[in-house]
Amino acid sequence: MRAPVPAAQRMKGLSIAHQRDSFTASQVRMANPTMTTETPAGGTPVVPARGPSLRTSLLLGVIGAIGATLATIVVLRNEYGVWVEVLIGVAALTFFGLAAYGLMQAVLALIDTAGERRRQERTVTERRKGARARQPRS
Repeated sequence: MRAPVPAAQRMKGLSIAHQRDSFTASQVRMANPTMTTETPAGGTPVVPARGPSLRTSLLLGVIGAIGATLATIVVLRNEYGVWVEVLIGVAALTFFGLAAYGLMQAVLALIDTAGERRRQERTVTERRKGARARQPRS
């Protein structure tokens, strides 16, 4: 059998990128939000919000849509130089991207809200005692 080679000798000829990528998960201490959050006395751990709220995302979507519409109208109705029209077009595309981002985040916030509601209902159902307790499925 071969004797194990120490890590310092193994990595001697490797580049910095290879050395960084060769660490194990326990050495890197990978983040896992379900493992690091503390469980309150009531039961389920509190999970921090993952993105903007539903109201904020819808507001971003509406602002982006209004901005894109106005910038497009300004380009179509007025006669400007090429560079001014290009700049207004860039602004319109940026606003369009903001609208798309806001709408996608709104959908994700809606899904997250529904998941949180289901998680709370499950917690309440599991705490019930006696005749109101959750019955096992047959």
